[in-house]
Amino acid sequence: MSGTPSIPLVLVLLGMSIGCGRPPDFERMRRQPRLDPYEASRVFSDGTAMRVPPQGTVPHAAGTSSGPLTTGLERGSPIRDLPLPITPDLVVLGQHHYEIFCAVCHGAEGSGRAVMSANMPGVPPPSLPAARMAAYPAGDLFQLITHGKNRMPSYEWALPPADRWAVIAYLQQRQQASAPPPGSAR
Repeated sequence: MSGTPSIPLVLVLLGMSIGCGRPPDFERMRRQPRLDPYEASRVFSDGTAMRVPPQGTVPHAAGTSSGPLTTGLERGSPIRDLPLPITPDLVVLGQHHYEIFCAVCHGAEGSGRAVMSANMPGVPPPSLPAARMAAYPAGDLFQLITHGKNRMPSYEWALPPADRWAVIAYLQQRQQASAPPPGSAR
């Protein structure tokens, strides 16, 4: 629907008009009382905060396949290449997601030297253009983005499988662009 403002934009504008030009108070919403999943609760008769899903609830992952496209694995081993065609649109999408989720630690150029990584104790994130990382099978990278490793968190919650593959396509394009020409010493 071209020309129609998005719902979040409408809500922000509405909040600003009601609040005399001030943005809505989201911080108050962040600070509201809540219970963590395994925390005790006096609200429920069993004394726990975590609830069993209602009868008939469909799990989030239900209906998704368990093939290489959604796992990065084939017969339990990581697949070597991306399981979908690499298109310019896929690479642009991957760059977009990389800049949001990855660059904060790995850096815009993938060197592993970013503001966040400089403030982390221990070993910095790896340089993504390095030959060692370029040699990783695509399925291993998919698993790494999906499940995380060491201080890298899982991004399964934020990136659906197609977007994880897009990030990998972008990384592979960057790695190929920074690779030395065949027969030259680096």
